[in-house]
Amino acid sequence: SVRSGEDASTISALALADQNGLLLPAETNDLPAIIASHQRLLRPGIPPRKRTTETALILDPTWAQYVGGDEEIAYKLLASLFEDQLRALHSLGAPIEVHIMSDLFHSKFPEYSVHFFLNSLYLSEAERRQVDARIKRSGKVGIWFWGAGVVGEDSITGDLGKQVCGQKLRLETGPISLNTRTADTKDAITRGMHMGSKFGSERQISPILTISDKSCTRLAANTNNKTVSSVIRHKEWTSIVLGTLPVPARILQNILRDAGSHLTVENEAEKLEISADSAVLACRARNQIAATLSLPGSSDVVDGNTGERVASGLTQIAVNINAEDAALFLLKPARKNEQTV
Repeated sequence: SVRSGEDASTISALALADQNGLLLPAETNDLPAIIASHQRLLRPGIPPRKRTTETALILDPTWAQYVGGDEEIAYKLLASLFEDQLRALHSLGAPIEVHIMSDLFHSKFPEYSVHFFLNSLYLSEAERRQVDARIKRSGKVGIWFWGAGVVGEDSITGDLGKQVCGQKLRLETGPISLNTRTADTKDAITRGMHMGSKFGSERQISPILTISDKSCTRLAANTNNKTVSSVIRHKEWTSIVLGTLPVPARILQNILRDAGSHLTVENEAEKLEISADSAVLACRARNQIAATLSLPGSSDVVDGNTGERVASGLTQIAVNINAEDAALFLLKPARKNEQTV
């Protein structure tokens, strides 16, 4: 639904891309144009819409139950950090689909190549087994942020975290800053970062997980020079631990590149929110931006808002979008004889 003050066309474009319903008041100014844009997807010749998103964000809505100490202060602190991380995750220049932990048990849970676990502090034994079944195979990538899986049904230990992420973890108590520094610039995940460059919050938190696994590649260290972020690339899957919040979008984008995922926007991705499938591409601008959108293949492109043909055989689309506006494009695989632009 569209709230007062929101632009109906912008919300409509995002709803179309996400295959969501949309409730509009009868007095909506752009109602005829919005109806027309939705009808274009129902016309003959439009290919079936298939999922193309390669990245999943797994959230635990119950995470706050496992925060100790002064619960109100701790909750506000962590909520703020998680919100900052969410903004970075939605600034990757690629579509990302959001799930909750229980979705992993659904028989129709989609196949993704990359899985971000933002706040999975507690996992039951059944959830741990399901993570093993879903993530630790077929070249998939699992990324765990601060506190990954350290809370179990009977205890809180680094060994429980190791069961989840596959890296040897040590749980260290005592407040310490979440601020970290880059410890390796040769790995694909830290490409473009300077040695010693800092990221993460200056806020202090306890406990902290440090990584004592010598088989891992050290990515970042805390202020005590202990490894808190690392990667290990198994033959079957890749495990990445990011033991701080928030981790900048640049590193998250590098993770997608290293996994072979397609990025719709390479530069200034933080200004755009991307939604896409095989037939629709929508992008919403947080700030005014001129950008080039990269398509996953050669496509015939129609402007979803106006119905006008953009071009045939495109692999890129140049856009100029005002803040809080959205661009909507309908995509159809280009004919083999079409010239690629």
